Amino acid sequence: MLSRGDLLKGQYKIVDVVGKGGQGCVYRANDLKKGYFERSEVAIKEMRRGSDLMTDMINIDFFRQEVQILAKLRHPYLPRIFDVFSESGNFYIVEEFIDGQTMEVFLRKEGRLPALKAVDLALRIADILDFLHQQDPPIYYRDLKPANLLMQPGRLYLVDFSGCYIPLMGFGEGVAIRTRGYCPPEAYTTSTADASFDVYTLGMLMYQMLTGDNVSNFTGTPPALNPGKEGIMPEVAAIVNKAIKKNKMARYHTIWEMKLELEKVEKLLRSMGPQPVSKEGLVLPPPKTPFKFALRGMLSKALYPVMDVLVFLMIPLMIVRPVYAKFLPFARGDGAAPFFLYLVAFLIFLIHIPLRHWLDWFELCGRYFRYLHFPIRNYLDVRPIRWLTILEIIMILYIYLKLVTL
Repeated sequence: MLSRGDLLKGQYKIVDVVGKGGQGCVYRANDLKKGYFERSEVAIKEMRRGSDLMTDMINIDFFRQEVQILAKLRHPYLPRIFDVFSESGNFYIVEEFIDGQTMEVFLRKEGRLPALKAVDLALRIADILDFLHQQDPPIYYRDLKPANLLMQPGRLYLVDFSGCYIPLMGFGEGVAIRTRGYCPPEAYTTSTADASFDVYTLGMLMYQMLTGDNVSNFTGTPPALNPGKEGIMPEVAAIVNKAIKKNKMARYHTIWEMKLELEKVEKLLRSMGPQPVSKEGLVLPPPKTPFKFALRGMLSKALYPVMDVLVFLMIPLMIVRPVYAKFLPFARGDGAAPFFLYLVAFLIFLIHIPLRHWLDWFELCGRYFRYLHFPIRNYLDVRPIRWLTILEIIMILYIYLKLVTL
């Protein structure tokens, strides 16, 4: 281990030891040449060689992986790589020095967080993960936990990319990441990952922030959040409960989808004003949802059932309506419905069936446009499912208007 005052590469003077691990240390150092954005303070990660050649090869591979990943990424919540070198048989990465505490220390001090604070932090983390998932090929972090998040006022950083998985490039292939409490159940049966892996770990992190429980003590999937018991808003609990489903197909399919839901809830929480913080042993009732948000939720839940009824009554009304048209004073004729009307009805059925029963698959296909890797993707960040719903409503209204005026 290096000591205070030691010099690396003739440029980096060790100031202090920030952290220790089995294979090396993280040092705080001064860059005597100030060669990187005029910054004198840097962080240096060390990877020491051991006696086991096979273990060394694996650790060096992880070390190289972290360098290759961070060197090409630019995000305000990711540390920057300045230099990579070897000296005396050991390997070193020179990174941006982040003067902050880990989320692990923060949660140990704060315990249970208010809902708005937890959602705000989750949104920041979701933004980083969404950025990683948009890379080509996508980067699945896999090892999200409080110890890998450094916090500063108004900002946090995601560090330690040694456990990530990148399909098609071999990074993380064959290496299982099983952080107890945070990793999903499928981590114990496979060493690969997809977006649902990071969705689960973010859900578990939110679970810890909202309840104050140390999730690393859980041996399996934790019990679902109960809004009445925990004093957590039902909308927040619903997001967490969906993210930590044991069946990966029942979770959010992408971090972006989860981020959209978090943004809605954050807007809702901010509209309710300051959130009360529960004291030790005191369970607060869930805050009441403002009327406009409750009404919006009721309308969205009632929309598809109403469309179901209208669609399945459409054909019988087309047949029956002309028969009784002569008895209605406002009817213009008593003939059968025109062929064009039946054609539009057929198109409505064609849209309605997959829309209602394969909703998730439609959204997944639609999100392909969101993840296109060129600037136009910013203009396609609208779920196509909404446009299909609007089209179906217009077609239904058109047919019923024509039926009334036959």
